[in-house]
Amino acid sequence: MSLTTKEDLTLLHTRLKAQYVAVYDLKDDAGNLVYPIFNTCPPKKDYPDYYAVITNPVSLNTLKKRVPHYTDPQAFIDDIVRIPWNAKTYNTKDSIIYAYADILEKFLKEKIVPTLKEFYPNVRYPYLGPLPDPDDEAEQLKYKIEEPKIVTKEPKVLKEKENGKNEEVKIISRSKRETQSNTSQGKHLEDEQLDNTADEKENNDKDDDDDGEYVEPKIITQRLRTLKAPMPQRYSPISEQYSRSITPSETYNHKPAKVKTHIKRGRPPVIDLPYVQRIKNVIKNLRREFDSTGAPITSQFNRVPHDTRYRQMVPNPMSLDDIRKKIKMRKYKQFQQFEFDFKLMVANFKLYHRSDPGMLEYAKLLEKWYEKFSRQELAKPDRAYLPEGHARMPMDSVNFNGVTYNIGDWVLIKNPNDPNKPIVGQIFRLWKTSDGEEWLNACWYYRPEQTVHRVDRLFYKNEVMKTGQYRDNLVKDIVSKCFVVHFTRFQRGDPAVKVDGPLFVCEFRYNESDKAFNKIRTWRACLPEEIRDQEEETIPVNGRKFFKYPSPIRQLLPRNASEHDRIPQATMGAPNAPPLVGAVYLRPKLDRDDLGEYSTSDDCPRHIIRPGDPRESGKIDLETGTISFDPSMMHIPRSSESNLRLENMNINSSRNTPIYNPPNGMQESYYQGNQMVSSNPSTTSISDIVGNGPLTIEKLRQIERYKLKQQLQQRQQLKKSQASKYNKTNVLENLTEQASRANVQPIMIDFPSSYVLPISITKNIDNIHRTDYDNQLRILHDNRNRQPHDFSDVTPKKRGKGDIIWYRGPAIHAEERLLNLGSEYNQLSLNRWMNQNKRQKLEGYEYTVVEESINESEDVDDSDDEENMLPDTFPMGLRPSAAHMAYRLRAFEE
Repeated sequence: MSLTTKEDLTLLHTRLKAQYVAVYDLKDDAGNLVYPIFNTCPPKKDYPDYYAVITNPVSLNTLKKRVPHYTDPQAFIDDIVRIPWNAKTYNTKDSIIYAYADILEKFLKEKIVPTLKEFYPNVRYPYLGPLPDPDDEAEQLKYKIEEPKIVTKEPKVLKEKENGKNEEVKIISRSKRETQSNTSQGKHLEDEQLDNTADEKENNDKDDDDDGEYVEPKIITQRLRTLKAPMPQRYSPISEQYSRSITPSETYNHKPAKVKTHIKRGRPPVIDLPYVQRIKNVIKNLRREFDSTGAPITSQFNRVPHDTRYRQMVPNPMSLDDIRKKIKMRKYKQFQQFEFDFKLMVANFKLYHRSDPGMLEYAKLLEKWYEKFSRQELAKPDRAYLPEGHARMPMDSVNFNGVTYNIGDWVLIKNPNDPNKPIVGQIFRLWKTSDGEEWLNACWYYRPEQTVHRVDRLFYKNEVMKTGQYRDNLVKDIVSKCFVVHFTRFQRGDPAVKVDGPLFVCEFRYNESDKAFNKIRTWRACLPEEIRDQEEETIPVNGRKFFKYPSPIRQLLPRNASEHDRIPQATMGAPNAPPLVGAVYLRPKLDRDDLGEYSTSDDCPRHIIRPGDPRESGKIDLETGTISFDPSMMHIPRSSESNLRLENMNINSSRNTPIYNPPNGMQESYYQGNQMVSSNPSTTSISDIVGNGPLTIEKLRQIERYKLKQQLQQRQQLKKSQASKYNKTNVLENLTEQASRANVQPIMIDFPSSYVLPISITKNIDNIHRTDYDNQLRILHDNRNRQPHDFSDVTPKKRGKGDIIWYRGPAIHAEERLLNLGSEYNQLSLNRWMNQNKRQKLEGYEYTVVEESINESEDVDDSDDEENMLPDTFPMGLRPSAAHMAYRLRAFEE
């Protein structure tokens, strides 16, 4: 019964909300609220088996979001009844969760359903499927008889495919769907078979951040496989011979299964030895137990107390968090080592709280449940821990072709679709099967041409995108090592580790279902747990900017494409490989593009250089597609032994400051305005040489000659650009351009003999000397009462020390400095009006002219004969600071 009018829907939502709110007041016999246990679903990170058993998780938070959108009261009944049904399916009958599920179920049958039935006579208590407990199942059978066998609508998650093709969507009846759900509880289902509800995402965001390690697909297209095995006995009432653990019991039907190859997963598989699974099951079962107040019995043991007394009293601290870290890092080599740490943790807790009886009760309760669960797990045979029917021996590393590969290494894997483009992946699991075959599970990273994106999307050089594909591959399929660096870290510097193989950069996660690119904000969450705590050292690089290139498959856009076309699908090839080729589509220009993803956007971050942007000076790295400032601009090396003057400098271009030419690489053309133009005049490429035929020795020689020819052409173009850059016109234009871009602000200088350069010095920095030490001594310390060139009272020059020079850029020390006095037509020579040998006649003062005898043998420093301008290579010149001129005037007056 679906309501359509606005008034009826408003009234329905009001009534449903009243029933929903009533659940929050429900209490047990002891007066404890029931709702906290059912408020949210268990975190997928901690309880992955829950989502393998329960295919439709529902919580009170889920209902809170759905209440305003219900159009049928029966849909609300179905969802709220599923909460206790899920709890009874997953938990054992003697657990507190099971008891609370009984209370909630009774409340639904006696209160909510009858109340809604008064307004909507057709509503009924649904039968959702068989329960593990026989008594509860018998109670539900009457609802199965009363309820007609109807076909229910699946949630609207299977949308029409964006390629326009109508695909058949199978509708499964509720009874059949629930039978499949429960008969498959004994298996560890693959993640692509799980339904990622909104409540699961909420829990994942709380635990793993928005960049969680494993992202489940939003749309499930594969049908759940039905198992013919009987219901596992672990769901029966708990006893000494049965466990509440997630591990199948001895009665489970274990048949050797065929080893599956190239499995498509949404997360890495669980590859654990039996003793490790026993340890994990004990921890999980302990976390499911609650005390009389409804709090987990492990809540007091999660972390070590932040108290100095604890450190003094307890020599070897231990907590559940420490134990979990050891489990993840595979520190335990046998169950007894785990048991030792667990008992150490309890003993430390008793010692610290020895005077608190309430806390000691927590320790006794934890010990009681630990003994029970550990005894149950140790009683099970090892074959009960083989979810896929075959033994897999986990490994931390493998050796292939003389190279050692560890968990966390980046590798290139053979690509059946294109051998020239191996799959970029990171190793998450390594194991060996009983037949001696070595396997790895790797997270795949797609190249730009393997994704579906907007035609105006830009990419970095060697950019890859993280996917949700965790694929199993043979170790012998490894081609070589590689390395993937997060863009945020690469922006600050280069990896300090040795990079074996090609270097890739990653900034986005690619969602194959939505064809969406999401920025990765927490890189560590994307790495295997074994290496998340390892620090990634970086070699700092200042002022790095990144070239972005057009889409390598932009030519695939149809000529009649419009902005309203549906998003196309990628072309798939081999099932165990990425897409053969992606696709592109048109969309309107975005008003805001903070990340510089599209070429049509008006704004762009400063660290990105798009095709057609103004050229910038700096050192270009063609391999990484980056441009950075010359390191020599950041500091001036010591060069006290050189006597070169500015007029003797050889004016040539710095090898580190080429004119901005779009680097050769994955791009072949650039945008200039709204036009696409080619940046490579030659139409010949390596692909043209190779052709469609096999790669021969002659073709290899042609490729080598082609590369040499390209290098020669690049050198010639560079020489031409350098030769033309240093004529007077170009120099003036460059200086004017740099001065216009400079941030002009007042510069305060209080140090004598300091000068302000109009722009940053970027050329020939190693050969510029700004101080003539002898000349400086002559100007500062020469006086008439001392013999010329008598510098006995002057502090000798210290090697490596220099006066501070200020200019637009970092502060540096310069050992030598020359005054550039500029043009005699525009600037006055300092020597002209600061000549100490000239005496000014001051009006208003009495003075006597005394003629001194001149010794012809002495050298006379006649500044009148000095040149008014020193030749230089800087047209705009060096300008003395105001503080320096004031200092000279004071010295002159004295």
